[in-house]
Amino acid sequence: MKKGALFGTSAALALAAAAFAQPAVIEDLGSLPAGVTSRSGAIAAGGQVDWYQFTLASAVQMSDLSFLNADTVGAGFDTELAVYDAAGNLMATDDDDAVGLQSALSFGSGDATFPGTGGAVANGRDGNLPAGTYYVAVVGYNTTFGTTGWTITTGGTATGSYTLNLGLGTASAIGDPSGTIDLGTLVQPQTINRSDPLAASTVQVYKMVVPSVSNAIPNFLDIDTEGTVLAPTNATRLSIYNATGAYMGLTDATDGTGSLSQLSFGQTSPTRPAPGNGVAYNGRDGAIRPGTYYIAAAGPGTAPSTTSTTSGLLGSYTSASANSGTLNLNVRLDSLPIPPTGVPSFTPATCIRSDVGGQGTMRVTVTPGTSPPSTGITVSVDGSALGLGTVTLLDDGAHDDGGAGDNVFGEIVNIGGGYAAGTTQLPFTVADAESRSTTGNLGVTVVAANVAPDELPAGAEVPQGSGALTTLTGSFTPSGAHFFQIEICDSASFSASTVGGSTADTQLFLFDANGMGIAANDDEVAGTSAQSTITSQFVPGNGTYYLAISPYNRDPISNICAGTGALIFQNTFRVEHPANGPGAGSPIVAWTGTTTSTAAYTITLTGACYPGGANPCDVADTNCDGSLNGFDVEATEQAVNGDFSNFCQPSADLNQDGAENGFDVEYSEYLTLNC
Repeated sequence: MKKGALFGTSAALALAAAAFAQPAVIEDLGSLPAGVTSRSGAIAAGGQVDWYQFTLASAVQMSDLSFLNADTVGAGFDTELAVYDAAGNLMATDDDDAVGLQSALSFGSGDATFPGTGGAVANGRDGNLPAGTYYVAVVGYNTTFGTTGWTITTGGTATGSYTLNLGLGTASAIGDPSGTIDLGTLVQPQTINRSDPLAASTVQVYKMVVPSVSNAIPNFLDIDTEGTVLAPTNATRLSIYNATGAYMGLTDATDGTGSLSQLSFGQTSPTRPAPGNGVAYNGRDGAIRPGTYYIAAAGPGTAPSTTSTTSGLLGSYTSASANSGTLNLNVRLDSLPIPPTGVPSFTPATCIRSDVGGQGTMRVTVTPGTSPPSTGITVSVDGSALGLGTVTLLDDGAHDDGGAGDNVFGEIVNIGGGYAAGTTQLPFTVADAESRSTTGNLGVTVVAANVAPDELPAGAEVPQGSGALTTLTGSFTPSGAHFFQIEICDSASFSASTVGGSTADTQLFLFDANGMGIAANDDEVAGTSAQSTITSQFVPGNGTYYLAISPYNRDPISNICAGTGALIFQNTFRVEHPANGPGAGSPIVAWTGTTTSTAAYTITLTGACYPGGANPCDVADTNCDGSLNGFDVEATEQAVNGDFSNFCQPSADLNQDGAENGFDVEYSEYLTLNC
């Protein structure tokens, strides 16, 4: 059996629907008249859906005993039925509630009849239907009914002829069975506790008129037999029938203490504690529509059945239980206060960095409490773990909280640096003027800056010396890169290379004095090694630069929050390329990627000088006559030998090796030829 609606659900609760095309109908039956309207048809092939349209001039509902029954009694194959509203929302479905493999639906109160020679009693199990237009689909088994848009997917091959029967009317109320105790109309809050004698083989019937009971309201109706004393066994059964006398499919013989009975409708939380070892009252039996109902209380016996023409009808329900004694019936209609609750979120403006912190918005979306409704809601966050103290969130539309009065509470906060990376859970409290409150945790994620001082230009190693800078050396640290400050003094001949200078898979990155990416290489161009070479290809001219080296795959980024989304250089191989990543438009702020290498490296340079030192060509004119020629070499040779009469530079140690000798004379000759 497949069913689509519950006893307590109301088909009037239609879902919002998009604009779907209405199904093509075989016939529009118009305003459905009282009585039975029948139409015959045939499903000729698997996948065929026959649609009929009808209109209800007034609602069918439990409270006034109006009903609509639909069935396919007499069909020659395994059928299924579905009813959709005018917006394409599914109201209810059924496969086998009629006799055999035929289908039956029951709306409103039902009329306590059985479809055909068997099946489930018409008890209104499929809910209420408001006035309006509806579509009923007749299909073969095995079919899936979509909840919106009249969408139906058929997977079966059943075919054959059918008769669709639609019965509309007002049912007759059953007369109260002999000995019925009338509990009257229940008005919330109300508690009824009765003690009545129960003879063996007897069903004690109680009558009550109830309002709407559901978790959505929320309210609850709890019924039990706690305190009952019966012999030879202290065991009971409770069953619910509607005003037509039809069994509602609701019975219990075990949920109370020991073998006593308990039914629980409506509010699911908070639960109501049960005495003894009974099940907590939690609304597990669903909702109840307004109307008149009967409670049949007896010894446990055999459970009633919706398909039984005896126990399925109150007038025929009997008990064979030998239990007798004092029967207690306890009925409670009420609602429990529900405190306000909140769903937290934190939205950083960019991200909260471990080194410098950042700004973001705390928000808590509040669901007000009920029974009674919340007033004067307040939300506070204990931000002391991040140096914020108590943060009060507001719902006034002025604190990045959305619109005023929309139950979204917010506040902008500024978090300082120095906090460990990871998510810190900040306790928050939602309270109302009714002295109710709930707590939770609002998570704030701090992003690791993930950068050591020597991984940024500001902490770059500054080689000491003057003149030509030809090598840089060092060793990697795990997940580490290293910056060197250099002076490019001959941009046309500049190069930096680790080829032959390391066993590691290296990467080289060149940045300008402002930390903007200039050039990069991962794996030498047109080579076979995993080492790197940068040339003068993208160098705009002489000046101060920063050269960074890292093992693969430790890459520079310009936005810690964006991670790899802010790579300054694309991850391409065996090509020298400029700054071409998504983060190329901003200076380096951090690195991304982890490595394990601790290998040593040597970077070989050309066209570079010690940072801050003079350009070697600045001292090439050693006699300061404005020309570079052999007289400069001669003046250098004289100075090396102690005669500075023709030498105008501060020192004859032109090659900066710490000694004044013939190598300086040779270097002077090199300068006159190359500067």
